[in-house]
Amino acid sequence: MARAWQHHATLALAASIMIVPAYAGLELVVTPPRSPPPALRVENQGASPFRDAVWIDGRWDWKGGQYVWVSGHWQRAPAGMHHWKRGEWTKRDNGWFFTPGQWL
Repeated sequence: MARAWQHHATLALAASIMIVPAYAGLELVVTPPRSPPPALRVENQGASPFRDAVWIDGRWDWKGGQYVWVSGHWQRAPAGMHHWKRGEWTKRDNGWFFTPGQWL
């Protein structure tokens, strides 16, 4: 029994040593956009591709210092969810910030 415990402890230690270098020195710096996003695009949703499909609206993302359009799509709602609340951009002191959409 003690030998099995030592084996598991050794594997856990080895895994943690292998994972740490992958994150060492990683720093995420994001500069928020200073200007508002462009107007939302009007997209042709077409017919629902399957029963209970919910349309997820397209949105503007901020990537590489510019706004990039992410097209809308049909998606099956998670169990117990029936409505998609669109994400939104809001102005704050030092720029524009996006709050992602969510299932309700």
